[in-house]
Amino acid sequence: IDGPVVEGYFSLATETFDDDGLPHTLEHMIFLGSSDYPYAGILDILANKVFAAGTNAWTDIDNTTYTISTIEQCGFLQLLPIYLDHILFPLLKESGFVTEVYHVNGDGEDGGVVYSEMQSAENEDETIVERAMNRAMYTNEDCGYRYETGGMLKNLRTSTSHKKVVNYHRKAYKPENLAIIVAGQINAAELIAVLEEFEKKILNKVNQSSI
Repeated sequence: IDGPVVEGYFSLATETFDDDGLPHTLEHMIFLGSSDYPYAGILDILANKVFAAGTNAWTDIDNTTYTISTIEQCGFLQLLPIYLDHILFPLLKESGFVTEVYHVNGDGEDGGVVYSEMQSAENEDETIVERAMNRAMYTNEDCGYRYETGGMLKNLRTSTSHKKVVNYHRKAYKPENLAIIVAGQINAAELIAVLEEFEKKILNKVNQSSI
């Protein structure tokens, strides 16, 4: 499929000051449904319908960024409010935490998508050296560069919790902490109109929560 591509990057400042891996665990749980779209995986299903290259995300030391790339603006504008709803108003169910982050399976083995990812990375020579260098260079405990933003295995087993993830989302995933970057052939007025409509939803939800 050929045509003008529109790309979106939705980025939040997500520095953390421990090895619980809250930014990384939250990134995984964002895709498990939102308040208005309570179905795991619906983002990718809808992305396929508008010829998008799926959805993706990365967690770095100081930011978490969610991405989408579509053919032409029509599909992008349809997906944009749905994607933003997942980012700002995710379900964050405890069952999703168990599946995506950490659990002990029926054979008594450690499991979870995040845990498995970090298990393959934590003991790599390159990762061990990089972690030691960062902790030697950044001695201030209030500096996120000292910590493993993906989560250390010990922390994922004993310290990271569903409640911490929910609280971290409440702290970091605010509209004023979200940068929306759009690149490609797209009508600016139509883009702003979609964002203004979504802003009304944000204000309504904020007003409801304050009642």
